[in-house]
This record gives sequence, structure tokens and C-alpha cells, in this order.
Amino acid sequence: MTSQASWQLDQLQRIGQRTPERLEELLTAMWNRYPNLLEELAIMAADEGQVTVQEVAELLSIGREEAESKLAHYHSTGDHRIEIVDGVAKLVSCQVAVWEVARESRKGASVNGLANLYPSLPMSEIKAALRYAESHPDEINTMIEKFELVGTGRYVR
Repeated sequence: MTSQASWQLDQLQRIGQRTPERLEELLTAMWNRYPNLLEELAIMAADEGQVTVQEVAELLSIGREEAESKLAHYHSTGDHRIEIVDGVAKLVSCQVAVWEVARESRKGASVNGLANLYPSLPMSEIKAALRYAESHPDEINTMIEKFELVGTGRYVR
């Protein structure tokens, strides 16, 4: 963590201790700007044992079963920004397939180059896709191979 981030977190904690309603106001603004962040933080906190699954369910206004499913998903993907749709890992915010990002990276695109190719993706999601691809190489390789075979006119199932 950079020293700048460190002092900012310290001061936010100070605000929270002195004027909790002000901190709540700031957090509400952040949740409104980044709607998936509260869910992400809650799931991460449950993963680390800081809150219970029931607390996550109450915070997110979902059932306990759904909260457990979100936690299991986090365990399987390693990142809350990735979801599995019909067997394909995709970025939650935009449904871009992880293998597509990984394929461009393998073709030589840097992280900044990927940001130019996918301007709607935040850098954090590009990095999440690359981490997922790195930790699931067989799955990603299979998806890329299927795509490339389709380009050759060969039938792929």
C-alpha cells in the first residue's frame, strides 16, 4: 500500500470514530458510484471470517443461500468480478469473456494495450481477468483453441 493510501485510510477511520454519520455518507457515495463494491467487500470479509454469511445476506438484502452461493463463487474464481456463465468465465460488469482478454494478452498486448482494446473495462477488471486466466490455464487454453478452430472453418463442440 502506498503511503498516500495509508494516511487516507487512517483519516477515514478517524472520521468514522469522530463522526460515524459522515463516514456513512462517504461510504454511501462510494457504493452509489461503484455498486458492486459493497458486495465484493462483504464477500471478501466473509471469506476472511470478519463477518458471517448471515451478516452478508442481511447487508446485501439477499437470502442466506444466495450469500453462500456468492461466497462459493468467490472461492472458485478467486475474484468477485468473475462469473461463470454457461461454462465460460466472464467479467461481471460487462460479460466480456476472460479468454478473450487472455488471448489478446498472449498476442502481445500489454495491460495498457488491453485497456485501449477494452476501454469500458476498469484496469482492475483487466488484471482480474489475467489473474483468472493464469490460475485456470487449461480452461482458458481450451476456450482460445475452440475460437481459433472456428476461424479455420472446422466444427467445434
